[in-house]
Amino acid sequence: VSQSRYTHNLGSVPGCMIVKYYSGTTPGGTDWYTYHRGLATPATQFLRFSTTAGVATSTIWGSTSPTATEFYVATTTLNQSGTNYVVYLFAHDAGGFGLSGSDNVISCGSYTGNGSASGPTVTLGYEPQWLLVKRTQASTSNSWCVYDNMRGLSFAASPFLQPNTTGAESTGTDVVPTATGFRLTSTSTNTNSSGSSYVYIAIRRGLMRVPTNGTSVFTPSTRTGTGATATFSGAGFPVDAAWVRY
Repeated sequence: VSQSRYTHNLGSVPGCMIVKYYSGTTPGGTDWYTYHRGLATPATQFLRFSTTAGVATSTIWGSTSPTATEFYVATTTLNQSGTNYVVYLFAHDAGGFGLSGSDNVISCGSYTGNGSASGPTVTLGYEPQWLLVKRTQASTSNSWCVYDNMRGLSFAASPFLQPNTTGAESTGTDVVPTATGFRLTSTSTNTNSSGSSYVYIAIRRGLMRVPTNGTSVFTPSTRTGTGATATFSGAGFPVDAAWVRY
């Protein structure tokens, strides 16, 4: 396969790459082409971030997986002369964070669904604050789903966005975070069809350094009740837990 190589400075082997043309001709169309290490043969397969389609087989990566310093594309589709492309690279368990400098903050992996509300548990080694999931079978048609704690990823709910659509947020209880990863909790085919393979990108939640003062992680507040619904603000950080005492 004729291919070209390009250098990158991610500092580790990419677990996922998303490529999109932004000017010039479009021999490969307007799709967002996605490489993911969790596919069965990632060097010869791809997903389209802009569609619901499952995995496709192709040599667009030059049949070569990326390295810690380079990635590869074939000389068609993603390497048209005179066309400009942007490439987003996502690391996988590369370390470099935390007090020891060895903590991971992002993981790109895969799991197999079981079609049960007591779904599989994925171990990351940390609680995620952001999660992207996609079903990968070639014959399937399922949206990409994005979950994050700022919109309510919790043990009680998992609202999600579907970046391949223009739709607003949907509600669900498909995923719950754990102290060391996440667990699938519904029979939705988007996340947990029996025997189906899925890929994900997970980003770590939590402080990566020791607080320098107490108000970075704790803020007391007082108020006088009015008998009406009340909103508290001004903590200065996302609130994970609140105690109320009168």
